[in-house]
Amino acid sequence: MASVLLLKNAEVYSPSFLGKKDILCLEGKVAKIGSVNSSHLDGLEIPYDVLDLEGMFLLPGLLDPHEHLIGGSGEAGYASRSPEMTVPEIVRGGITTVVGCIGVDTFTRNIHSLLAQAKFFNEEGLTAYIWSGGYSVPPPTLTGSIKSDLILVNEVIGAGEIAISDVRSSQPTLPEIARIVSQAYVGGMLTGKAGVTHFHLGEGKYHLQPLFDLLANYDVNATSLYPTHINRNPQLLKEGAAITHSGVTIDFDTCDGDLIPSLKSFIEHEGDLNFLTLSSDASFTSPSFLFEQIKEAMKVFKWSLEKILPLVTTNTARILQLRTKGYIGPGADADLVAVDRTTLEIIHVVAKGKLFIKDGKSVYNQRILESSNRKIEIYGKKK
Repeated sequence: MASVLLLKNAEVYSPSFLGKKDILCLEGKVAKIGSVNSSHLDGLEIPYDVLDLEGMFLLPGLLDPHEHLIGGSGEAGYASRSPEMTVPEIVRGGITTVVGCIGVDTFTRNIHSLLAQAKFFNEEGLTAYIWSGGYSVPPPTLTGSIKSDLILVNEVIGAGEIAISDVRSSQPTLPEIARIVSQAYVGGMLTGKAGVTHFHLGEGKYHLQPLFDLLANYDVNATSLYPTHINRNPQLLKEGAAITHSGVTIDFDTCDGDLIPSLKSFIEHEGDLNFLTLSSDASFTSPSFLFEQIKEAMKVFKWSLEKILPLVTTNTARILQLRTKGYIGPGADADLVAVDRTTLEIIHVVAKGKLFIKDGKSVYNQRILESSNRKIEIYGKKK
């Protein structure tokens, strides 16, 4: 595929609405938004591709901050292990940037394998990062500490998912949690990365109290904390709405199909939408379920794309400090999703200027397939 891509006649949501524009992408970046005369490109005598997006909305590629890229180990024995995520699964949901994590099992699903999977996705044309650690404290790392992982490994973006308020956690003390947050913060400060700590919240009786205590009793920035699964139960959701007013960004997973009641409760408790993100928590659930629920929520709440897209674009890019992600503009990565303006069905997906989905069908070919005769078919029975 050519390294020059021209998108014509797009109604652009950046996520704010920019109107009908042409988008010129060069070497994986957005070079121009506006009117582009293709005859000028012809004069350069270089190969380029054109997509006519008449009748479509053009959105930024989605950011998914929480996926089990190497699969989940399950909690009902070895037969409950889920397989690795694949590139087609991810891009079918309009996701172009993903952060991989490890859950309760940090032994058979280890961080070295997670790093390798992220590197694979990056080589194939997506953007992939990982959280260093897992449920347990002290967290398993690649180089001996969270801080050195951030400093030495490009793909490490922060610490996580550290489990608190959960019977499956290692029951860390508040000083232990504070030290992890500090290590991640310093590692991020030295590298220009996010350096945030991504917390797994369970059904435990203390809910978000450990994080409220951190803010009250330790020198911890609110922007260093990033708890997920906040929509797990009503009390946790209520406290999650409250903590957003301290500047803490929280995350809802969408794997249980409860985004609509979760958003309703969040709004009733006066949570700040500027400090909310959504993730797929994909492992047993498809990554594409994230966008499907976004579309359903838009229908129920009668929200515009401008209102709901930040939850999977600009809000996520801000907390992860990904400065070229989450928006469409000159200098941004050419991560783009074209959807039907009526149904919002995904028509085309572009990641770093490379076309992965065209006319609703995958055009991605994994390089290893050239030397393989394998055929893998997995069809989940759950709707």
